Amino acid sequence: MVARRWIVKDLAPFWYSTLRLKITDRQRSHWLEEYLRHRGLAQDAGLTKAIERKVRSIARHDARLHQKRPERDVSIPV
Repeated sequence: MVARRWIVKDLAPFWYSTLRLKITDRQRSHWLEEYLRHRGLAQDAGLTKAIERKVRSIARHDARLHQKRPERDVSIPV
């Protein structure tokens, strides 16, 4: 079984990349439910909170990189 830490590290970048798209939180949650069901895992609020916490960390890191190098743009275009 894959450790929860690795699931969070895998899913948080995906979740972050969808924030600029026209995808709702409900759609993200539904996708997460399906992903976990497919993997044979149960969804819990702690996992969603861990993913959201990691997304905030990614956003802070991305903001710092953008301040240092504004010309750098590896984000998904709007």
